[in-house]
Amino acid sequence: MDALILRKYIQVIILIIMTIIYLISLIRKKRWIKWEKTSPDMKQTIKKHEKTLNNCSKIFVGTALIFMYLVMGIPLIMDIPNVISEKYLSVEGEVVEWNFSREDQKKERSIGIIDSKTNQKVNVVVYSYGIHKGEYIEAVYLPYSKYGIVKE
Repeated sequence: MDALILRKYIQVIILIIMTIIYLISLIRKKRWIKWEKTSPDMKQTIKKHEKTLNNCSKIFVGTALIFMYLVMGIPLIMDIPNVISEKYLSVEGEVVEWNFSREDQKKERSIGIIDSKTNQKVNVVVYSYGIHKGEYIEAVYLPYSKYGIVKE
C-alpha cells in the first residue's frame, strides 16, 4: 500500500509544480503561441489571431488543472490523515465490474465489488494484475480517493 500511496502523492506534487509554472506564465504574461516561430504560410493568420489563441490555450490549460485537482488532488489531500494514521477501509466480496486491460501487467484497474457484509457496491481503483468478474477478493483502500490494493 505504501508504494501506491507514494505514487499517488508524487502525482499530486507534479500537479502542484505544473500549477506553479502555469501561474508564473500568467503573471509574466508570457506568450505561448508566437507568430514568429510559425511556418511562413501561417504567419499572417497566427499574427492576426495570436492573442485569441493564447487566451484560449491558457483557459484550456487552467480548466484542465482545475479538473485534475477536483478529480485527483483534493481527494488525495483529504486522505492525508488516513494515510498518517493508517486507517484504510476494507471491502470483501465478489467483483461485478472490471476493466478489460492487459492481464499480465500490474497496473491501476477500476473495479466494482459487492461488499459481502453490507451488500453495497463499492467502486475502487486497485493496483494489481488482471481481475475478472465473479472473483471473490478483499481490497484495502483510501476512503476519499478510492485508491487501494488487493489483499493476497
